[in-house]
Amino acid sequence: MAIKYLSGKRLQGTAAERTALNITSPPATSWKELARASLSGAGDTITTSTFTPKDNMKVLTFGLASGNIEASLQVGNGSIDTGSNYSVRWQVNGTEGTGTSKTSIDTNHTATGNEFITYDISNVANQEKLVIADLVDSNSAGAGNVPNRVEHVGKWANTSNQINIVQAKNVGGGSFDTGSEIVVLGYDNDEADSGTNFWQELGSTELTGAGDDVTVSFTAKKYLMVEAYMVGGSGNNFRNAWKLNGVSSGSTYAYRKSSNGGSDNTYTSRNLLEIGDQDQEHDSYQKLFIVNKDGKEKLGIMHAVREENNSTSDPSRTEAAFKWTTTSGQITSITAHNDQTGNFGIGSYVKVWGSD
Repeated sequence: MAIKYLSGKRLQGTAAERTALNITSPPATSWKELARASLSGAGDTITTSTFTPKDNMKVLTFGLASGNIEASLQVGNGSIDTGSNYSVRWQVNGTEGTGTSKTSIDTNHTATGNEFITYDISNVANQEKLVIADLVDSNSAGAGNVPNRVEHVGKWANTSNQINIVQAKNVGGGSFDTGSEIVVLGYDNDEADSGTNFWQELGSTELTGAGDDVTVSFTAKKYLMVEAYMVGGSGNNFRNAWKLNGVSSGSTYAYRKSSNGGSDNTYTSRNLLEIGDQDQEHDSYQKLFIVNKDGKEKLGIMHAVREENNSTSDPSRTEAAFKWTTTSGQITSITAHNDQTGNFGIGSYVKVWGSD
């Protein structure tokens, strides 16, 4: 069989070659696209058609700003529920707030720039629908303006039906601009092996020797999901910073982050995304979601956990929202970069999935 090597040392063969060797594709038992809607002109709502409900849902909302916007979420069964059947708790740039008997799961944050939001929803028919969400708002354009971040949780107080229609609603003073989009993903707890997974693996790289860079190159996709596990060791201080398309100069990054629930620290006009904790000695695990649209600043959300000295020590956590201000083209490579005195240990890896 003719073998082709791709980024991340992946192998590619034709369908006939895979059949001949009894090699099958990965099972399609994960996130599937259930619905999608986008705006062809400015407006305040982006509403999907009805779809087959799933036990687990993930909603991606990319709101392009025409004036100030505040994206909120409304759901329903058959039609959108616009009643006061939602409640929410939010943390805007580290400041906590709550709202009950709401008409949507809002963020209590008015954005002056584009917004990218991820929602995870438990969609069990006879239970209230629980939501975990993260938002990054680009703020005004340019690396001199730090993005905003919102962590929020909410619920839809319906215990009779599963969600089968979703709407992004702007409750700010402006409008969603042309091209704003909502994508709904889902899978059942006993998902059948059929269809096509939304997240397709684009590439992965694992260190076989200690080093300072772990790079994955890939074909550009609009939505990216990145996973990284960085291996430390006693006295081996490192920090997991990030480079997009190899860029580590020009002051094109801006971000804010919070460690262990503390106040947000903000950083503008940076040469690297230094969103990992400094002087780490211990293993860390990170998950990033990025909207990667040509012509727009690239927006991202990160969660990280770092182990400490032993099993009796509390782990550390970090949340960050970031942007890369390059608008020409898309991200086609991601590098985990150590900018401290130690290095990443053997077995450190970065894996990238994506979808349009």
